[in-house]
Amino acid sequence: MPSTEKKRLVFISQWGSNTKGVNGGNVKKVLSQIETFEKCGFEVKKVIKEIPKYKEQPSLADRVISKSKNILPFCTNQAIIRYKEVGEADYYYIRFRGYDYHFRKLLRDIRKNNPKAKVVLEYSDYPYIEYKGRDKVGDFLVRKRDEFERNKCAQYIDRVATLLSTDKLDGVPCLKILNGLDISKIPVRVPRTPDNSVHVLIVASLQRVHGVDRFVRGMKEYYKEPHDEQVYLHVVGGGEVIQSLKEEAAELGDKVIFHGFMYDKDLDAMYDTCDIGIEFLAPHRKEIKISASLKSREYISRGFPFVSACELDINALGFTDYLRIEDGEEPIDIDSIISYYREFSANLDKKLVEMRTFAETYLGMDFAMKEVTDYYLEGEK
Repeated sequence: MPSTEKKRLVFISQWGSNTKGVNGGNVKKVLSQIETFEKCGFEVKKVIKEIPKYKEQPSLADRVISKSKNILPFCTNQAIIRYKEVGEADYYYIRFRGYDYHFRKLLRDIRKNNPKAKVVLEYSDYPYIEYKGRDKVGDFLVRKRDEFERNKCAQYIDRVATLLSTDKLDGVPCLKILNGLDISKIPVRVPRTPDNSVHVLIVASLQRVHGVDRFVRGMKEYYKEPHDEQVYLHVVGGGEVIQSLKEEAAELGDKVIFHGFMYDKDLDAMYDTCDIGIEFLAPHRKEIKISASLKSREYISRGFPFVSACELDINALGFTDYLRIEDGEEPIDIDSIISYYREFSANLDKKLVEMRTFAETYLGMDFAMKEVTDYYLEGEK
């Protein structure tokens, strides 16, 4: 007979808090994962601390001090979580950020005090260390420290939860997870009435990997000749490349609109007034081979067509209904975007149903976390 006692789970994360009042993708993912565990009967204790970002420190001196903490063996500029904040439990789910002495000590203390507990560590990216800086002395030393600590930590971890399809990482058996969403909180869009314009949307904390500059350059090529169909680009969000993108798009005038950050009903309305979305248009800039982005899942859940230069992890589940273009640095062919949108619109009702059905079947957090919850519940059914 299964136990009637409440199953105690501690959810630990060094990112995904909402302290800054920004309801971003990581925050939504954390909340959805926690809700999934609770629906499976776990009593969840949340220990979440946001990571200090040295780029956001108020002065050069503060940034130097923060960065130097990554070099010294027992210092860190990551959020330190101690065992006394975590406590005893039967299960631990840890959203990984980076290895250092303090993280190893947390894992060691968890194992020492809870020898029978099941400890699962989530890698949201792997090889995550390749995404850290490569050209600075401080970042080089961070990488070396990470390798040293990672080898010591493997003994304290029972399973690694990863987006990769692999049996083991660092000698630890893997559980396959997906990026999932709470589909019930994402409305199906209400498409606008078609006319002689196409409105393209990007919603992101923009990085070079999004490749929106490729799209802007494509628009410049497109508008060298007169066209009956007008193309507009709507940029929602901010990010490290927003200023350079504004400079790149300046000559296009009102054809590129920067809206800043938008949330909730305002964002829903933006989806309803646009026609097609952008995922990653330059994945090679971050060496992304297969994308598991939350943005692609949101597009599908809303019934929103989109374009990407990347293979998607969910292609393996049968989803192929997006415009796949070539990766690279060439300007985007805007005519191909228009053609795909018109083709999608010709079968709109059917497409909306198909995309939403796929989302509800495969993109919810219950499906995404099934291997983890099954592992935790082994022997209890």
